Parts: sequence; structure tokens; C-alpha cells
Amino acid sequence: MASAVRYLGSIYIWEASVAYRLEVQKYLELVRTTHAGRSLFQHINMKPRWMLISPFKPTQKDPVNAYAFPDPATDADAYPKDYVASKVSLRLPLLGSVDIPTKIGTGQGSVVHVAYHPATWRQRAINTGHIATGAGPGEVLFHEMVHGYRMQSGLLRTNDAVAGEPHMDNVEEFHSILASNVYRSERGFTTLRADHWGFNHLKSGVNASDSFYENYKPLIDKWFSEQAAFCMAMARSPAKFNPFREAAIALGLMPRPAVSMRL
Repeated sequence: MASAVRYLGSIYIWEASVAYRLEVQKYLELVRTTHAGRSLFQHINMKPRWMLISPFKPTQKDPVNAYAFPDPATDADAYPKDYVASKVSLRLPLLGSVDIPTKIGTGQGSVVHVAYHPATWRQRAINTGHIATGAGPGEVLFHEMVHGYRMQSGLLRTNDAVAGEPHMDNVEEFHSILASNVYRSERGFTTLRADHWGFNHLKSGVNASDSFYENYKPLIDKWFSEQAAFCMAMARSPAKFNPFREAAIALGLMPRPAVSMRL
């Protein structure tokens, strides 16, 4: 019978097989080679709720993917207090159409499941002949674990759009893509992921730390107000692309690095 094996702190791997556990562990270790990865794991492990990584099971309609989702028993806890996570429209006599909330957040933070299999993404690379920006097995895992951390923190806001960015889907995808781009940059990659509708490259107008921060300042500043310790940890990543660092400087939380001058 399969069981959950603790990897680190509150991060567990479902041992569907020893081979699966070791594969996932290999990519967790890859993520931990970076400051961004170590920071994410540290903050996940500061939460009392656990995170379980188990195999993604492909279907004909959904052959290549990965997900993070709250455990059904603690689903409402993933969302901020009083946040309307879902609702249904009812047509009532005399009153007409009325929206009735069906799930309201508690803000307590949820248990998290991550459905992920490294082989899914390795096979995608084989089939396409390249690793798309944001589609490496380690980066996909990092992306989903950022989602999971937000759920553990009771901050999930899946109904909040990113103004002017329909391809981002919602603010949660913005958060995960931003953090993953910093992780990606720290690993030495120069192309960055643009949005959640595939693996397109970030456009030249916003592919630098300062220009990206200026373009998305309200969203990044809000993230600092919600999770200051995590954002500051990310700001200390030596990644070339690091809007967290720009935000920390702009918010007066970090001095701007001195510019070296060569005589």
C-alpha cells in the first residue's frame, strides 16, 4: 500500500513507487540549489499545514499538466477570510437572479495537494524537441509549490483578475509565474515566461526587473503586504531578473546596491 514519505518539514511525497519518490526528490533537490528554492521551502515548512506531492494522472483531455489544490476537507481555509471563493446564481420569484455564495474563505490556511509527475514534462520536451520556457520539470514543480504556499497561507484569490492581462488568468498565476521567473533567472536562463496561456516569452518592455516592477507595482506591493517575509527572502535572490528586489528597494526595505566603478 502506498504511503506518504516526508521529504523536508511539512513537504511529503506520495510513494506510489520508490522510483516516483526518487524522481520527485531529484527535482526538489534541483530547486533547492537556488536561493529562491530554499526560500520557498523554508516558508512552506513554517506553515502548520502539510503539502503532499503525488502523481499527476494524464487523461485524453488533459494529457500534460500539473496542479496544486486544497484538500477538500480544508478547501475554504485556502481563501482569505470572508472571500467569496464560489457562488451560484439562482432565479427567485419576485427577486429575479440572485448570487448565493457557496464557499466563503476562512483565511486559516489549507492542507495542499500537488499533482505532478516529472516524466510528463520530460516527455513533453522529447515530443517537442526542446524544453519550453517555464516547462522544465523543476520549474513546473516550483510553480505549483508557490500556488500551494499561497493556499497554506489562506491567501488564494482565484477570482481576482490581472487588469489588462487576460492571458494571466488570475492573480495567483501572476504570483507563481513571477516567482518562477526569478527562480529561472537565478539558474542562469535569460528567457522568461510571459503568462499562463502557454510558454511564450516575456516581452522586451517588461523583461527587466525595474520595468516589470513598474508595470505591475500594485500587485507586487500587495504581495509584500500579504507575505513580507517570503517576498523579502525572494528579494535576496541573486537572480538577474528580480522584481522582488526592486520592490524591496522602492518600499524602503532594502538599500539599492552600490554601482561598482572600474578605474
